[in-house]
Amino acid sequence: MLGKKGYVFFYLLMSNYAVLGWSAFSVDIVTAKTSMIEVTDEAIERRYVSLLQELRCPKCQNQNLRDSNSIVSLDLKNQIHRLLKKGKSDEEIKSYLTQRYTEYILYRPVVDYHTLLLWVGPLFFVLIAISVLLFVQRLNGRSHMSNKYVSPDQPHSDQVGLCLDVDTFKKE
Repeated sequence: MLGKKGYVFFYLLMSNYAVLGWSAFSVDIVTAKTSMIEVTDEAIERRYVSLLQELRCPKCQNQNLRDSNSIVSLDLKNQIHRLLKKGKSDEEIKSYLTQRYTEYILYRPVVDYHTLLLWVGPLFFVLIAISVLLFVQRLNGRSHMSNKYVSPDQPHSDQVGLCLDVDTFKKE
């Protein structure tokens, strides 16, 4: 009935369906794990939510821990919860996570000599742009000022040579 090729095709098809079913089952397990951690103390819960909004997920691009559903963010949420239960302050938690994941984890990096260009750079570029605009405006103003005091009857400086040529042409 089915030849050797038919059995091979049947087994490949069934193995594909098995892999597809297993991956769908795995996705359900992963999404079930990434839910928010329940905190019983209200003061700790406020600090917990505040920290999750201030810290960035190292895996996701520009997404805070509260919005992230990655497994790394779940691990960080658990770590933050454990550190809060131990009585650590927000600054101690941030410094611990900064040592582990670098300053990328902070949405608002600390002002120091490493991040000085990050904080001062935009101001520097705005000042350069304003100075260039003022310089160009001043140059344009000077060219208009030089022509401002010339009466309409007098020829402009670029027309003086032309007038002399016309006068010499008329004399000949």
